[in-house]
Amino acid sequence: MEPEQWRQGLGRKLIDHCAGAARIRGAGAINVIGNPHAERFYLACGFEPLETVQTRFAVGLLLRKPL
Repeated sequence: MEPEQWRQGLGRKLIDHCAGAARIRGAGAINVIGNPHAERFYLACGFEPLETVQTRFAVGLLLRKPL
């Protein structure tokens, strides 16, 4: 998302949608590799940090949200 689109609830709605779809399919959690600068957002959405991972772009955070 572009910075002018931040803090409007769009990211949380997307996560809620994905979590709902995963629940319907029987998943117990969803994972994301996120930008470390967005860690507070993911934590606020109920994700738990697991570890850092190297991506082709930079170091990312692997986080899990229990469903």
